[in-house]
Amino acid sequence: MTIKLFVFLVSDDENFIAQHKALLSRETDLNVHRSAADCRNALSSRRPDLILLDAGLPDDDAFKLNRELRDDFDLADLYQVLIGTADDLARDGVEADDLLVKPVHEPVLRHKLALLGRIFSEKAAVRDQMAYAQNVAFTSMSAMGELGVVMQFLSKSFGCHNIQSVAALAIESLRQYELLGAVYIVWEGDGIAQTTEGTALPESQRSLIEQRRTLGRILEIDRNLVVNFDHVTVLVSNLPEDDAQRLGRIRDNIATLAEGIESRIAGKQLTPEQARDPSLRLKPMNYEALKALVSNFDFDTFYKAMGLPIGQDVYVLDDGNVRERNAILGELPLADAKVLLQWDLLRGAQPYLTPEFIEPSMEFSRVLYGNIDTPKREKLVANSIKPRLGHAEEQGRCRSADRADPRRIPRTPTE
Repeated sequence: MTIKLFVFLVSDDENFIAQHKALLSRETDLNVHRSAADCRNALSSRRPDLILLDAGLPDDDAFKLNRELRDDFDLADLYQVLIGTADDLARDGVEADDLLVKPVHEPVLRHKLALLGRIFSEKAAVRDQMAYAQNVAFTSMSAMGELGVVMQFLSKSFGCHNIQSVAALAIESLRQYELLGAVYIVWEGDGIAQTTEGTALPESQRSLIEQRRTLGRILEIDRNLVVNFDHVTVLVSNLPEDDAQRLGRIRDNIATLAEGIESRIAGKQLTPEQARDPSLRLKPMNYEALKALVSNFDFDTFYKAMGLPIGQDVYVLDDGNVRERNAILGELPLADAKVLLQWDLLRGAQPYLTPEFIEPSMEFSRVLYGNIDTPKREKLVANSIKPRLGHAEEQGRCRSADRADPRRIPRTPTE
């Protein structure tokens, strides 16, 4: 399909203008300029597809204009058709894109215009194809660069030794995408959150995460994107609104990033089957190794205060979790660390506490799950003991008891 050309006709030959104006006006968008000066003024505000330049302008103005346009950086590629006698067109220094010899007959001019229309249409098609190819190339490079952020996270995350460093590395990935949001990691029942702003997780975002954590893998609400896995939720709060392609890439890349975080977190935890294997959960360790593992806790002072002998070997229950707790202790102020340790102590002792401690937790559970009864205390105690069967210390006691005289085995009053 040919396009309708925008044409400047520069001529003071009224006969030529009158002869061809009807054809030119029908086949093109025509502007007529009767001097080189008029043409120069018009070029300052409008750029035609081509100029029909009459060589018969006085004072060689046509040839001067021809050279000026060729020497102008912005107008050098303007298509020029020089119209003149054979002698005019044979002059030295003439550099036109095409020539028309006077007298110009209408069929010749019509054919010339049709030919130029096809040429310009083909050029426009080539420009469109080049623009499309360039856009595809830029999009591909952008996509590869964005995917590279995820690949960089996956590579560097192998060197992360605790949950906090995994979360910090994921936050840096979000910043590279120029996204705002948070990474929320669930570890041993606790929520660990980091934000791209480096501040505490706002209550509005915390509420959004907690409400959406169990509603599906990928959720999009307004400009918020929530990606959930078992141990991690990634929240993006400023999804792009005006770039559908980038929005799609962000969804894919954030989902991949969240899956990468999940794999690193899950790799630091025991599976349910492994957690039931005492040989995996319980790790024998000498006292110096224990102090190195939990370098942010003063075991000498603790043992002395508890009246325990210092320096004996120990069994560590789930050393990966202990390592994470040590990292948290290293980052918290002393007052907050004390609150955390008190909370851990209460939570671990919950099955053995009186109903006054348990009932507030049950009220919250009833809000979530409906009207459920508080388990009997003996059931809670029995369930808490079951996972600890196979503890190395208890195995040793059992073996000692098997070898001992049954009549000398100490018994509790209930027995």
